[in-house]
Amino acid sequence: MLFRPKKLYKYLSAEGANAMLSCEVPELWFRLPNKLNDPYDLTPIGSYADEFGGIGVFCMSESATSAPMWAHYASEGKGIVLEFSVSSDFLQTYTPVQVRYGRQRPTVKNPIKALTQKNREWKYEREWRCFVTPPSTMQGANRFLAHEQAISVPLDLKSVTAIIHGHDSQVDTNQFLGRRDAVHIQEFVCRINAWKYGFSIREMADIGHLFEQRDAMLWGRRHRK
Repeated sequence: MLFRPKKLYKYLSAEGANAMLSCEVPELWFRLPNKLNDPYDLTPIGSYADEFGGIGVFCMSESATSAPMWAHYASEGKGIVLEFSVSSDFLQTYTPVQVRYGRQRPTVKNPIKALTQKNREWKYEREWRCFVTPPSTMQGANRFLAHEQAISVPLDLKSVTAIIHGHDSQVDTNQFLGRRDAVHIQEFVCRINAWKYGFSIREMADIGHLFEQRDAMLWGRRHRK
């Protein structure tokens, strides 16, 4: 049986999150391949220049507590993570596909691998990705943003189940969570573990981490050499 998570997570920078959440109609950007940070992404061996260039890609992760992901994609903990329900209508329309990681580049003869395989060095991302058709065949509310090299897709708020703040969040969610169509969205924060490497998801009002940090500091000072 193929693994399929119930939740997937989108890391957003503080700037990007504040801009998106302040919009009357929030949108997600499906980036074109030339804006992806892996130069080998969607460039299989044997492909012509920009052969896959019209495909919009929306990337998510299986984990909301990845330190490298918070550092690389969420402004070193100043941003947020959006939690999506995989069973939502939005992700039934834009079905997430799991990314596989390997040593060898795919060839143009296998377009599925070309879209969903990356260098094993990116394995820490635990990525799933959604695709949208090229701009020439789009209909409805989707828009091509030439200056951003992205396809803008309206965000179905019913698909978002939680907002998770970074440990140093600079994102204002008050106005967004006050919307009538966002009352179901829960709010959490990703705290730094006081005793070992790693993050944990906590309720916003939970102050237990303060006591943990105090106890860890006192213990560490007593046992330092």
